This record gives sequence, structure tokens and C-alpha cells, in this order.
Amino acid sequence: MQQTADLVIKALASQLPSDTSVSKVMTTDPVRGTVHMTAEEAADLMADVQIRRLPIVEDGKLIGIVSLGDLAVTDKLDDEAGEALEEISNPAESM
Repeated sequence: MQQTADLVIKALASQLPSDTSVSKVMTTDPVRGTVHMTAEEAADLMADVQIRRLPIVEDGKLIGIVSLGDLAVTDKLDDEAGEALEEISNPAESM
């Protein structure tokens, strides 16, 4: 499940009250990247798990977020970002 869809799918679609704790709807173990991975590796990971934003952590702390838009503005990575978006936009296959 996409990390960014948690609020919509788990809270709004389920019609949970607006005072519902974030801990009830958040992803507890999100996919994350590291500062040592390349932008291409980040794009590949995002495509594999079908997410549009990748939290970047260092020493267990969030230090940033990479989005497909961030990758798309770099000419060198435009193709990788496009391929990632295409994979993310297609429904995941059932396992």
C-alpha cells in the first residue's frame, strides 16, 4: 500500500472521525531510502514498491523526502522517473 495513501484509504474512506489519532492510520514501517543510494536506485525502488515519495533516513532519522518530481527535473534521470511513474500508475499485480 502506498504510504501517502494511508490518510485517504485508512481514514477518509473508512469515515473515521477527524479526531482519530495519526497512529491509527499511519504506515508503521515505511519503505525508505538512504543518502548513499543513487537517484536511479531511488527511482527503481519507488517503481518497485509503487510509491511517489521516498523518505530518506540517516541514523534512523528522517532527513528528507525524494519525490518523482524531484527526479524528473534532472534531464539525466527523466527517463527513470517516467518509467517509475508508469510502473506506479499501473495497478499492482496480485500475489
